Amino acid sequence: MGKKTEIAILATDGATGRSHPGIMSIGGLIVSGEGDVTDVFHVPLNRRGTNYEAEYHALIHGLELAREKGYKKIRIFVDIEVICHQVNGDYACHKPHLKPLHHRVMSILKSDFDGFSMGWHKRSSFLATKADYMSKNNQLDKYLGLRFLRSQLP
Repeated sequence: MGKKTEIAILATDGATGRSHPGIMSIGGLIVSGEGDVTDVFHVPLNRRGTNYEAEYHALIHGLELAREKGYKKIRIFVDIEVICHQVNGDYACHKPHLKPLHHRVMSILKSDFDGFSMGWHKRSSFLATKADYMSKNNQLDKYLGLRFLRSQLP
């Protein structure tokens, strides 16, 4: 696929069910610069982990999907503030089980994207609720092709 010049918006979420750590699943969506939902994903990971691990796995999956679609610039939104700060370089990633995941995210961002911004959004935001839904449900067709209004995008 050719190089895309538009900026994609990626919103991801990881879930661990009702227990922590718990069985992880991930989900998210990619929204084009025009507001169209171009890709959605839900992946049950079928292994136990923490919320932070699930969030990092969701972020990695979303970045790989955006890369495959040819996006070169991306705006990323996650709902765990610490992960946002770790990826932005404000906080160090000290946890041994998270370091390889953090390293993978940074490697993808540096090697495959010309630019990125990363923000934290509260779980109650419009985009966050959609990513949260995707991490817990496998009803992808409900959102594919959906169009967001500019006012609904961060």
